[in-house]
Amino acid sequence: MGKGARIRRERAEKSEQKSQQKSAGNAAPTTGNGAKNGSLPPWMPPPWTGIGAGFGVGGSNGGDPISQVMGFLGAQGQLMVAGHFGHTPLSEEQRRDLLTKVNLYDALETVARLQSHWDVAYTTTQDVDAVEGEFLTGGGSGGVCEQALNRMTIYNEHLVSPQATAQLQREIIEYASPDETAPPIDRNTLVHILLSITSEQNSDDEFTGDVPTDAEKAKLWRKLPKMGLEETHEYAKPHIQKEIASSLFNQPLKYEIVLSNTYDLWFTPWAPRSNTNGLGATPAEAFTIATGVELLDVMRLGARIVKRSTETHQVRFTRQEMLADGATEAAIDLLFANMARPLDQYRIELEGDRDKGAIGNQRSTLTRFPFLAVDGSTFVMLRHQWAIERLCGSQLFFEAWASLGSSPRNRFKTAMCDSFEIFVGEILHRIFNKSPHLTTIVDEREMQDAWTKKETPSVCDWMIFGKGHCIVIDATNRAVKEDAAQGLATWMTTAPKSRRFSPTASWGCCCRPSTSSRNTAAGTTRKSTRRRCTPRSSSCPTPASSTGC
Repeated sequence: MGKGARIRRERAEKSEQKSQQKSAGNAAPTTGNGAKNGSLPPWMPPPWTGIGAGFGVGGSNGGDPISQVMGFLGAQGQLMVAGHFGHTPLSEEQRRDLLTKVNLYDALETVARLQSHWDVAYTTTQDVDAVEGEFLTGGGSGGVCEQALNRMTIYNEHLVSPQATAQLQREIIEYASPDETAPPIDRNTLVHILLSITSEQNSDDEFTGDVPTDAEKAKLWRKLPKMGLEETHEYAKPHIQKEIASSLFNQPLKYEIVLSNTYDLWFTPWAPRSNTNGLGATPAEAFTIATGVELLDVMRLGARIVKRSTETHQVRFTRQEMLADGATEAAIDLLFANMARPLDQYRIELEGDRDKGAIGNQRSTLTRFPFLAVDGSTFVMLRHQWAIERLCGSQLFFEAWASLGSSPRNRFKTAMCDSFEIFVGEILHRIFNKSPHLTTIVDEREMQDAWTKKETPSVCDWMIFGKGHCIVIDATNRAVKEDAAQGLATWMTTAPKSRRFSPTASWGCCCRPSTSSRNTAAGTTRKSTRRRCTPRSSSCPTPASSTGC
């Protein structure tokens, strides 16, 4: 059997094992009152193994939840870096020199197809290994692609990180040649560049290289337990910043959930208490008033792009094929005007990003303009997920908000906050109605009406009561500052401003329910709340479960 056939067989066996594990996980026993409690978390051993009996995931013999979680995380595949294959990571200058010699659109579309195919797999089949394996197979034998494919098969490690591919796309746009006669990029060269970016983004001052030695890891593990509280806080601060930016960057979007949330939020009549003078009967009508384009037409254009991306991994589109597919001229014009930039303008935008600081976690420009205009009738989609968000998801808010005048803009912002509160309330009532463990749900008006002392109090939006506990919930729209969302802020500037209203932040709105649980007697819990809907950077995506206003 040849080496290629052996690798394919091993990949097939591995895929079959994963399917069996998923089936077993779906059939996992439940605890307590049965299936309505849900299945066990993936890191928790089945009851028959016995907690602490030495059968914990990842070889952990500890029965406490933290040990189980850490064992589970330790058993997960890690990202591959250049050092795994004996390569020194390419510097930015070396990457630039390589990219200046290759065709920009060939390289960009190659990476866009990989990331978009990966996005679809990540939110559907979960089999991103197959996507990465297929991509690496295109590099043939004898190079870094084959080495990476072997390592992926043996160690269950991964090639793709959305942060790394985004930086790779950024550098391709900045440095590669738009000359149509320039040669296409070699797949092994492209993978070497990607691995080098991953090495750069995951570098740590504690280690001399991108693959820490056993001695370096042992030194770090000896150091951490000896840290005092303040020293631990200082050590954690940069890591917290990076983790926040990373988690926001990698938030997956499930297309069907995005559509459902957008429909519930935008096509429901305004809240009766809102001042919506000049904004139509629904948020969708306000979008049309602001932009001159029907919201459904914009979403239909998005649906056609997403469908082609999902089914055939298409990333280059033309005005003519979109029109032939049923998209409207107005929606396509809006895309070219506000959601795409030609190469020269895109390079100016990216240069501005570099002036702000490190680019590894920056995505504001990329999510604001998820399309690169090749000419007046052709555009390239940079990423499947960004197209969903821009045409069908939370970015719709700012498209309307930015297109309105100052007075209707403020009314629109406040009214969308009210609509968002209704949207969240409907979700909570559905959860309450389906749960046998919850006894009562009380909203803000009911709590205020029940208050008999002095003036009307400021209270939370909902309280949900169960057996021996209650959950206090606010549908509060909080801003995530652009710098903090992209890992650019310092700790001192981030901390005091994280709760501050910021009318100057740009691109989008971070709207999410803020939830806390308190064990307290009914009728005694009070929470002072200031509702606010604050513009924020598009680099802070709103979770799919709480579509942004």
